[in-house]
Amino acid sequence: MNKFGFFKERTVKIWTAEQDKVLLQAVETHGKLKKRYFYLYILKRWSEINNYFDGKTPCELYVRFNKKINPCILKGKWCVQEDLKILVLYEMNYKFHQMYKTLNSRTDV
Repeated sequence: MNKFGFFKERTVKIWTAEQDKVLLQAVETHGKLKKRYFYLYILKRWSEINNYFDGKTPCELYVRFNKKINPCILKGKWCVQEDLKILVLYEMNYKFHQMYKTLNSRTDV
């Protein structure tokens, strides 16, 4: 908060294509590919990768990789089977944050 009691405006930190490339290479070097809800690179210490970046936090690196640039994430159109699965789960009163765990290679973003 500033001296007037208002919160400061957040600055948007834009990711460049070069940073995405470095992040992918660093995760492949330091990470291990495991199957969870979908394939995730599991890292014990995102702070190791943070050494490659200035001005980014380990949390930002984790979110950027696992929600946006992970090559195992499907980003295209949803198939009929996925649509049907969502309808069935919806009728069973699942929340979306529970549904995405059953959908392979999709995130909650």
